[in-house]
Amino acid sequence: MAIYYLDDGLKEAFRLAKRKEKWALLESQKKATELMKKTVDGELSLAAVQGPPGTGKTSVVEAFAKEELPDFVTQSENELILYIAPTNHLVYEAFKRISAQLIKKGFDIQSLLSVVRVYGSKIKPMKEKEVIIGDKKLERDDLNRLVSNVDNNVRIIFATEFQRVSSRLEVEPKRIHIVADEASKSPYFRVFLPLAEKIAKNPEEYYPYTLLVLGDPQQAITVPEEFTIMDVPLLMKLTERVLKENDLKKDCWVMLDTTFRLPRPSEDPISHGFYRGKLHAHYTSRERLEIIKDSILDNISRITSALDKAGVRATSLDVKKIVDGIEEAITSNIPIVVVKTRPFKSGDTYDEERVKKAFIISSIFQLASHFSGYSFSVTTTAPYCDIVDSIAFKFHRRFHNFGSIRAPRAVTVQSLIGGESDVIVAPLGKEWLPSEIRYHPSEEFTTIYAREPELLNVQMSRHRSLMVVIGNTDRLMNQRERRIQRTVERLEELEGKGTLIIS
Repeated sequence: MAIYYLDDGLKEAFRLAKRKEKWALLESQKKATELMKKTVDGELSLAAVQGPPGTGKTSVVEAFAKEELPDFVTQSENELILYIAPTNHLVYEAFKRISAQLIKKGFDIQSLLSVVRVYGSKIKPMKEKEVIIGDKKLERDDLNRLVSNVDNNVRIIFATEFQRVSSRLEVEPKRIHIVADEASKSPYFRVFLPLAEKIAKNPEEYYPYTLLVLGDPQQAITVPEEFTIMDVPLLMKLTERVLKENDLKKDCWVMLDTTFRLPRPSEDPISHGFYRGKLHAHYTSRERLEIIKDSILDNISRITSALDKAGVRATSLDVKKIVDGIEEAITSNIPIVVVKTRPFKSGDTYDEERVKKAFIISSIFQLASHFSGYSFSVTTTAPYCDIVDSIAFKFHRRFHNFGSIRAPRAVTVQSLIGGESDVIVAPLGKEWLPSEIRYHPSEEFTTIYAREPELLNVQMSRHRSLMVVIGNTDRLMNQRERRIQRTVERLEELEGKGTLIIS
């Protein structure tokens, strides 16, 4: 269980503050930064920034911190910025990055200890009795200030829950500017739902709160079942709805439209499926595949030999088709490979054909990384634990005698939200239609794309260089859900240009 120590965070903030910033904001990022500024200045009481996968939401927050926070901290009176995120990790990362921007603007360690507070169940002040940060020697009592109550000097709070903050206020602030991060993924922002609706209906009134929502409703998954049963909406989705209903979305909503993660044209399927064709890639597949190309092409014979030694017959037709297909995709700068299979079986969350092919494919890339000496990341992600656990077990069983070969990562799609990898191997889940569930009652509570289409978006948006999709895309295209249909149609339309299909 990870514990986040604030002394380490401050050390990292001082290191980040010395870094030269090479990035320049794109147009949509500038608009998002301006929207954040208007919310904190009080011009807007409710606003949202939609950040599709890899579009630089963190860069927007850092740019806002750089441009606006120093003046807010020094000039505002009895006002607070409250950054709330659903995990300790997100809170800790935001604390580091925003502290770094304040340090760049001349804030010393004592100033930070005075104006910042950080609250989280896994966030602690420090490990040792004393520590040197910057050029200052600090003791435990000094760092304890970061987790103490909120007095008149505090201007910025990072926390995992609103309740953690409200109980620590020594003085009632004149105004609290709430920034709710990852509001499309966590149902625990429900305390803000009435506020969002109230502001949208009466935007001209004065409120002691402003609310800025960050997230992506098109990647809203992992909602606990009890919230679905009680029909509790996610904050990002509710914000989008109430802004639309009150004709405010044009002025109060910005979508970041350029992904720095997915290589062109592999963003095209989810762009057309989930973002009305408005999401574009900054990097080309040629640029990104260049990173791993030599590692694979120069080591094909060593890879097939290692597969043979591990008991995987590299000369079998199935394996040869996969190896040849990957080689062709890499050579032709094609960033998506689709390996077609039979439909997912009923009554289980395990599919032997998909597990076998995903194991072979992830092994090929992991062996390439090992033999080349260039360590690129390989991740297998599927909707079900049965699949990812089986792939991890197969790799360990087949390659445990190979010494230093590191196993590829294998995780569920739900666990990979916010994550990324150079190569993604993506066995699809059940491509079932909702009407088919009544013939198989055991499937009612099993994750399927028809019930949770956002799952497909997350699964197809984690790769930096190459993605291999394994499943029955023909059946998936028959879904009535239009986002899924458009995504798979575009995937097939890209054949020869951005997609290589292995039947």
